[in-house]
Amino acid sequence: MHRLALHLAVSISILFGTSLAKAGDYAERRIIGFSVNGAYFAYEQFGVQDGSGFPYSDIFILNVASDTWAGGSPFRTRLDDDTQGVNAARTVSRNSAASALVSLGIQDAGRLLAANPITESGADAHQLTFRPTPQFSAEWRLDMNEYPMTASGCSGFESDIRGFALVLARDGGQPSLNMHEDTSIPSSRKCPIGYGISDVIIHGDYNAPSQLIVLVRVLSVGFEGPNMRYIAIPAIIN
Repeated sequence: MHRLALHLAVSISILFGTSLAKAGDYAERRIIGFSVNGAYFAYEQFGVQDGSGFPYSDIFILNVASDTWAGGSPFRTRLDDDTQGVNAARTVSRNSAASALVSLGIQDAGRLLAANPITESGADAHQLTFRPTPQFSAEWRLDMNEYPMTASGCSGFESDIRGFALVLARDGGQPSLNMHEDTSIPSSRKCPIGYGISDVIIHGDYNAPSQLIVLVRVLSVGFEGPNMRYIAIPAIIN
């Protein structure tokens, strides 16, 4: 894709959080859930690669307290055959991750508090307001801020690379929680050029220590247009 076209596609996607470029690889996501005690969280991203047409599926298991991978994850599958469908890749990933998911006791779906899919028209990709329970009237709000950063291996796109910070504001006199702030760009993000809040999932009672996960969309430089993947930002809510 011509560089100017890429800039336009990225700008539209970032500003509106909804408009997809005609080229590029936008992963779907599946929330697998938490372990019974909330210590671990798992999710899957899957799709068809831009350019090659190869189907892929990645399953991630996160240690919520330490924000590190657990159980041997990530379990990544790419089938180097564009005649196979994405469900074939997902089956391989599920089989690869099955033992870890069982051994870590991941069987609690948790509660989806809010979702902001990239297909939702008019949604603000950088802010999401929600309530922690149906009975709780006070609102919580997530605010995302993007800022320029540098990343290795992104020659020609230096001015486009972005990091982000994520803050959770809670009512009732509770202090805001700084959930994430980039000080460097990990290579796994592959030249990120934009972000958006996707999902908020909680485990446990919000009145007690509970585990909160925010799934963040990451737009990165792709072969024919911007690609989209997901990262999980964890927090312990006291």
